[in-house]
Amino acid sequence: MHSNSKKRTLRLAQMAMLIALIAVLQILATVFSKMVALPVSITLTLVPIVVGAVLFGPLAGAILGFSFGVIVLITGFTGFDPVTLQSLQFSAVGTSFLVLVKGAAAGAVAGAIAIPFKKKQKMYPAVFSAAILAPLTNTTIYIIGMMTIFQGTWLADADKTGGVFVTALLIIGMAIVNFIIELIINIVLAPSAVRIIEAVKKSKLV
Repeated sequence: MHSNSKKRTLRLAQMAMLIALIAVLQILATVFSKMVALPVSITLTLVPIVVGAVLFGPLAGAILGFSFGVIVLITGFTGFDPVTLQSLQFSAVGTSFLVLVKGAAAGAVAGAIAIPFKKKQKMYPAVFSAAILAPLTNTTIYIIGMMTIFQGTWLADADKTGGVFVTALLIIGMAIVNFIIELIINIVLAPSAVRIIEAVKKSKLV
C-alpha cells in the first residue's frame, strides 16, 4: 500500500513537471511567433506531451494535452497570444472547446499508438509514431473545427479575401504549414525524447 501511494505521488510530481515544461515552451513559442509576426501560432509543447503520453499512457497524454489547451486559452484571454485572442473574440466558447479538444485528443492518440510498441520494448517506433500522430491529430481537429465551428465567421469575411474557396484554402494552407513545422520539430527532438524516456524507465521512476 505504501509503495503504491509513493508511486502515485511520484507520478503526480512527474506530470506536474511536464505541465510546467509545457507552459514554459508555449510561452516561448508565443513570444517567438510575435517577434517574427507569424500568422499562425507555432507550438513546441507537443514534445513533452509525447514524452508523457508514451511513458504514462493515453489518459496521461490527454491530461497533458488538455493542460496545453488551458495554457493556450490563458495566453489568449490575457492578450499575450494575439492569434488565440482573435479567435476568442469571434467565439469564446467555440475557441475554448476546439483548443481543449484538439490538445487532449493529440495527447490521447500519442499515448494509444505507443502502447503496442512499448509492449515489445521498441521505444523508437513508439516515440516516432506518437511524434507524428500528435501534430497530425492536433491539425486535423483544428481544420475540422475551423470548417464547422467557425464557418459562419470566415464565410462572412470571404469576400474580403477573394471568395469562399480562397478563404478555405488560406485556412487549410496555414494549418498545413503549422503542421509541417510542428512535425519537423517533433521528429528532430524525438531521439532526445527516447533517451529521456529510457533514462526514466531505467531509474525505476515510473
